[in-house]
Amino acid sequence: MQNEKGMVRRVDELGRVVIPKELRFALHIETGTMLEFFCPNNNELYLKKFEPMRQLNDFGTICLRALKDIDCGFVLCDNVSVMAVQNLPKKDWLNMALSTDLQQKLRQTTAPYFEFATPFESGNAVHNVIVPIRAQGDLLGAIIIISNDLVASIPISSARVVANLLTDYVSR
Repeated sequence: MQNEKGMVRRVDELGRVVIPKELRFALHIETGTMLEFFCPNNNELYLKKFEPMRQLNDFGTICLRALKDIDCGFVLCDNVSVMAVQNLPKKDWLNMALSTDLQQKLRQTTAPYFEFATPFESGNAVHNVIVPIRAQGDLLGAIIIISNDLVASIPISSARVVANLLTDYVSR
């Protein structure tokens, strides 16, 4: 069923509504995707993909500033693009898209960190270490350490501390 305002679906006895496949595909809504519900007035209901990392942007930026004295670059990402940058030119890195290969690896891995050659859709391969940010089993994003040399243990440990801070912040 469809009308001029969109697709129409019936609510079942458990309160469930099926989001049409075409919309799920267009909005990249997969099984397990969290959605937020908004009710701005009595007659309207809005759905929005829940992106906890976007809500953490300011706090994440502050946390990254603590890494300013470490000799490599750090980027804070949600699941698709760069949100904050430290020790790198912001104009070159902000909003840069993560590669689909990295997005898939982040969803699949349970490792506390891993190396990944080309994390971005555009850009050269350098030495990168990816530190996933997870809360209650859900992938929130990642911190990517960018260096022209092999990444030492201090930047990795520091990025893991920031990832843990962000996880704790979301979980409370």
